[in-house]
Amino acid sequence: MNIRNRRLALAALAISSLFGASSAFADGVTSGHSSLDSLETKETKREFHVSPGFSYTFDAEFDDSDLGEVSVTRFDTRVAYIMDVGAGELGLGGFYEFSWYDLDALDDEDLNFHRLSLDAFYKGMVNENWGYFGYGAFTLAADTDADLGDGIMGTIAGGGRYVWSEDLSLGIGVAVSSALEDDPRIWPVIALNWNINDRWNLRTLNGATLTYDLTGERRWFVDGGVRYQLREYRLDEDIFGDEASIVESMVIGEAGVTYRWSPNFAVRGFVGVAAARNFEFRSDDEDIADDDTDTAPIVGFRLLMTF
Repeated sequence: MNIRNRRLALAALAISSLFGASSAFADGVTSGHSSLDSLETKETKREFHVSPGFSYTFDAEFDDSDLGEVSVTRFDTRVAYIMDVGAGELGLGGFYEFSWYDLDALDDEDLNFHRLSLDAFYKGMVNENWGYFGYGAFTLAADTDADLGDGIMGTIAGGGRYVWSEDLSLGIGVAVSSALEDDPRIWPVIALNWNINDRWNLRTLNGATLTYDLTGERRWFVDGGVRYQLREYRLDEDIFGDEASIVESMVIGEAGVTYRWSPNFAVRGFVGVAAARNFEFRSDDEDIADDDTDTAPIVGFRLLMTF
């Protein structure tokens, strides 16, 4: 049986990052790719971010031994523009990811996947403490043998914010994401940004990340975190027919080190594990195959550039 793999961080709230506009450059690069991750950063007048990255997930064996093992190599580039628009702040983002799945069940045939996402958020304040936010994302995700336009998904989100000070703020809301071969998914949005002191920062959004400034000079950072990931891709029609997709979900535990050699440039290396990992194959809104894999190590790096 031919099997293909994919994962789409359903822009929903794979709410990720690339905007280290807050207290530490390290804490914005661990969760994914969407501009919603910058929701609880400090206010900024105008910034442009570029963040290319690489990761490798080592071989993991399926519970069904007939499926063999799977490993994943990923390259991605994230760009974002954040600006003050008078009454509030507007963020515009773009993300491209190329994923190469090496799956034993396909007799060493490689599976290549494209994912392209555009998103935007707006946040404003009603008074000194209370505010609000809105978010929208448009994603295309499919393997290289399929029509990218057949892998269309979208996400909308909104909610309220409370700002105690520039060092502590919290956004709470809800996001709804469409799926290729399933009902829409509903996600909570809990976006906390807490500068505990001059060195420690805690951020939550699709998980939690704790960052520590090693020297107090905002040059070396270490971080640790955990988050949930979900990716979905449109499959080539030769696999399960015209309307088929694959969904990969997992829990990521990660630790990283960031070196910031100037206010505008930084590099982060990280190691981690992909646990509670599951692959689901769907066609015409029905579950065709569903199997778990073993926990697998992950390594990677990311460049962060702000202009």
